Amino acid sequence: VLIIGAMSFRLAGTLPVGGEMFVTTSLVIVGLFIVRAGVWLAETRPESPIAAIQERWRPALQWAFARYALFQTSTFFFIWLPPIKSAIPDKAGYWADVPLMHLERAILGRDPWEILHLLPNGVTPVIDFIYASWIILIVLVSLIIAMFGSAGLVARYFLSWAMAWIFLGVLVAYALPSAGPIFGPDIGFGFHGLHQQIDGTIAMRFHDMLWDMQTAKSADLGGGISAMPSMHCALTSIFVAASWHSRLRMPVLAYAMTIWFGSIYLGWHYALDGLVSMAGVALIWRAASAIAEMRLSGALQFRPSAARV
Repeated sequence: VLIIGAMSFRLAGTLPVGGEMFVTTSLVIVGLFIVRAGVWLAETRPESPIAAIQERWRPALQWAFARYALFQTSTFFFIWLPPIKSAIPDKAGYWADVPLMHLERAILGRDPWEILHLLPNGVTPVIDFIYASWIILIVLVSLIIAMFGSAGLVARYFLSWAMAWIFLGVLVAYALPSAGPIFGPDIGFGFHGLHQQIDGTIAMRFHDMLWDMQTAKSADLGGGISAMPSMHCALTSIFVAASWHSRLRMPVLAYAMTIWFGSIYLGWHYALDGLVSMAGVALIWRAASAIAEMRLSGALQFRPSAARV
């Protein structure tokens, strides 16, 4: 967070603050904490609920504050990344688009989005809606994990989240700066047919908004253009890793694959962008797991009285 904050401040001259997001998520967390307390009372069924609350309110409040602080800290990556991403074309230009485009054409014989658009047109609104749902789902899943996850899961998830933003969202993005097919007509490397195929979609409305923000050098939430690697695929891959040993593994995997499909279908990314993200997250999750095993703190226990994990 300090690394991202320092870079953002240096590029924008100030740190953007997502006030509405902070207030909204704070209210949701308070609601989830009340639900969690209710679940605990229902599970334990103490003889005197009032006495039980009086006995446990202090460690419970410490636990809740730790989880709250962890989640809100993770949102800084969303808020502080726009000025960093917006500076990519000024630093290096989007030179990686053309090599990526030619590489995929050499492998597949044509652009991946053209192959996917051989499917019936009725697929478009479904994929468009699912892809747009990502921003809401990523926040909700992080909230739920922060408030209900075990100490081990919380440590692995949020460590992976931070490492993914730094190593993939910044380092790889600057090493391989690309805008993605959807911005081809704006920058001048083709893909006019893609715009015709997705005209009227949520994706095109977001495209127009992002391009306006990019040309205006806006540091607002959601701004910045960077295709390689796909952070949509990176964060949904963290979903998959987090759910791998649960009954939700297959639905979560299906959602992650749909996001990868949608990123290509709607032209936000080259197919390789998602593959690089998936491979990167596989390494990041292993590293985060090793760090969590060594450094897991008692302040993040699922139950304040639980043994160290």
